[in-house]
Amino acid sequence: MQRLLLAAALVCLAACNDPSAEPAGPSSAGPSLQPPPGPVAYLPVDLGSLPGGDWAMAIAVSSDGRVVGEAEGCDGKSCRRQAVYWDNGQPAHAIPSLSGSVESSATGIIDRGDIVGWSRDVSGFEHGWVWTVKMGTIEIHSPIGPHMRVNAAASNGWTTGYLWDPVNLTKHAFRHSIVTGYWEDLHPPGVGDTISTFGNAIDVIGDVAGEYDLGMGQFVFGYLWEGGGPAINLNKMNPDVHSATAVNGTAVGPYLAWTGNVQTWSWTVGGTPGDMGVGVATFPHGFSSMGRLVGHTTSGDQKPFTWYKSGFTTLGVTTGLNNGDALGLNRCGLVVGSALSKANFHSHALKWAPLACD
Repeated sequence: MQRLLLAAALVCLAACNDPSAEPAGPSSAGPSLQPPPGPVAYLPVDLGSLPGGDWAMAIAVSSDGRVVGEAEGCDGKSCRRQAVYWDNGQPAHAIPSLSGSVESSATGIIDRGDIVGWSRDVSGFEHGWVWTVKMGTIEIHSPIGPHMRVNAAASNGWTTGYLWDPVNLTKHAFRHSIVTGYWEDLHPPGVGDTISTFGNAIDVIGDVAGEYDLGMGQFVFGYLWEGGGPAINLNKMNPDVHSATAVNGTAVGPYLAWTGNVQTWSWTVGGTPGDMGVGVATFPHGFSSMGRLVGHTTSGDQKPFTWYKSGFTTLGVTTGLNNGDALGLNRCGLVVGSALSKANFHSHALKWAPLACD
């Protein structure tokens, strides 16, 4: 497997507040873990839902602060959840669905503005798609068939998720560039019909964090597919590692500690997966190129959090909400996620804006 000839063409980390800035290549040393000069204050903002709906979830955010996710819209007769985006300071905009879809979700946005996601049809099959202002919503067809789910996108156009294998009835993690059209099936060759692999996150050099399921999910192993390198079974290095949920030069994921709470592990090339040192029981969902971690706490009430070398911060929510989860962030440290209404337990899409960029 070639080391992604696309490296030079694809790698771009746009400036935090300037989407028109010239792209720059990433450091081969991985994300900086240097702390900011002091504690970072975060202000919660409720992004709202579609007309008639009161359910929404923010999943990912671009370098310039555009947010994508899903929201409920109602027309007086029925309600359904569909993919949306929020421009800065604007209400939710629905992304047109693929024909025949009953629900959809936007799961990633790249710096040039393309949004990716998935739809589910009436038969329960999932379909990946990419949306642009110019071209509208276009279905992504994989080399092994039309059924797939896009779980994440990096800022330069890498995407990952899983494909559906109609022959062996298994799922395959993939690496795909919506910029160049490059495809790679990350299903290990010759492993048998009962193996499924899942891509959960991807970074700008094409590293994919995910998992490998043996049988009907009885055995799950955390995996990292390096961009152009080998598949790495992280469970072999540390038997507590059963999933990798985020990557940005360093892979991270959840593990069950002896206390009974889920905590966060991390791994960098040449090391061994071990406790990340957050100091609080947490489930991670996102890891920025600057080394900032986000997710939710797993001890006591579930709360969204952000963690950097300077310390751990529980993210507040807007009035009338509680609990919550931080699902994504950008290079600057802008965090997105959701929290639940105290009145009806409906999800509200939130973003937490730092007062200063990382």
